[in-house]
Amino acid sequence: MVKQRRCSVSFVWIITGGILYDGWIQASNHCTKEEVLAATDGSLVLLYQKASSSAEPTITGLSAKEEIASVTPTNATIPYAWLKQIPWVMDTMWTLAIGLNNSIKYLREKGLSLHNYTNSPDYLEAIQKGTNEASFQGISGPFSFDNTNNRIGLTYLQRSINGFLAFNIIFRHKWSIRMSSPHVNSVILIGCLCMYVVVYVSTVEYLQRYEDGTKGSVCMAKTWLIATGYTLMFGGMFAKTYRVYIIFKNTTVKRKPIKDHHLFIVVGILLIIDFIILIPWTTVFPFSSEKQIKMMDTLDNNLIDAEVIVYCHNTKQVYWFITMYVYKGLLLAFGTFLAWETRNVTVEELNDSRNIGACIYSVVVVCLIGVPLQHILPTDQINPAYVLETCILLFSTTTCACVIFLPKIHNRNKVRERMLTKPATALSTKNCACSGHPSNLNVVLPGTSMDSSHM
Repeated sequence: MVKQRRCSVSFVWIITGGILYDGWIQASNHCTKEEVLAATDGSLVLLYQKASSSAEPTITGLSAKEEIASVTPTNATIPYAWLKQIPWVMDTMWTLAIGLNNSIKYLREKGLSLHNYTNSPDYLEAIQKGTNEASFQGISGPFSFDNTNNRIGLTYLQRSINGFLAFNIIFRHKWSIRMSSPHVNSVILIGCLCMYVVVYVSTVEYLQRYEDGTKGSVCMAKTWLIATGYTLMFGGMFAKTYRVYIIFKNTTVKRKPIKDHHLFIVVGILLIIDFIILIPWTTVFPFSSEKQIKMMDTLDNNLIDAEVIVYCHNTKQVYWFITMYVYKGLLLAFGTFLAWETRNVTVEELNDSRNIGACIYSVVVVCLIGVPLQHILPTDQINPAYVLETCILLFSTTTCACVIFLPKIHNRNKVRERMLTKPATALSTKNCACSGHPSNLNVVLPGTSMDSSHM
């Protein structure tokens, strides 16, 4: 799947059995564990139920958990692969016992008895009939058979969703992830989640296109989410790049180490600027519900078909939008400057400047086309406006998340680089503020040593 590029969002794989068994990974000689995890992201897995999760008493009078505990030795040296088969083994024994008991009545009809068992077709037929009638609450769950002699039980559907945020948290101690500031990465991903929430809020707004009431509040909530999500996304990216810029900038001024809490302060300042704009906008000039009557057709002299559309409006909204756009544009311009200045730092785990440049390019291109159209479209063009807005949000957010974090998944187990060099010359580290943060401490630079206490 990985090599054939069939593990994107366009493919949903349906697999029987466990997807992350060691045998799968060992058999994938040409794929790493991370590639197998990435390939199975979003897949559907069909699994048999090994043991019932219900507290309902089984045929033995105990729950499945109690029954398994009672037959498992406390100091068992039996391999786990065998122990997990215990529920099926026990249910098989109970099925055979019940089937033999049920077969007695069929054998009596033919004057036969289990005590005089022989390998005759009559015995086989009676036992088969008796077994097919078996129905009980087993250790592995409800147990019975259908007309084709197949067991009727429970099947689990499992969806494998790794997620960038979960990946960033779980593997934050890995060197390649730690080098890229996992705490700030989480801030970026929270911004992405805010942007995805905007899609749901936009859907609520779209569904209320004919209703008054909370329309203005929904529009204001969407504005807050977009502003906050945008700042968390790009503010986090640019804060990380600013640290790289400070570390590798040649200067005679001795600088203090830049730690994660300094980056959080930077993002916090950007959020405060958002709040300075949004709070007056919300309290003094909030959105209100406006109605527009769209004449559809005149059916006759006494009946007119019209559509009443409710939309958000404020007489001063153009000034607030311009203020917000100018602020976000300046933020993008500053980020572009940082990405350009750090483009020669060739440590992929530490420097995201090229990826950030790709994010800025995709967002700018999409917004230059989509945002003007969003404001130019007439208020009665609700469907095109909704589709355009959701497509812009989904495309831009997903592109940024993938561009920033897919390389980190790929390089999760990459070993440390022994040298940080520019294309032509080694980076000067005379005044490099390369201490005080895991992202800086784990970089071995020419002429420096690494404190093993920070490893």
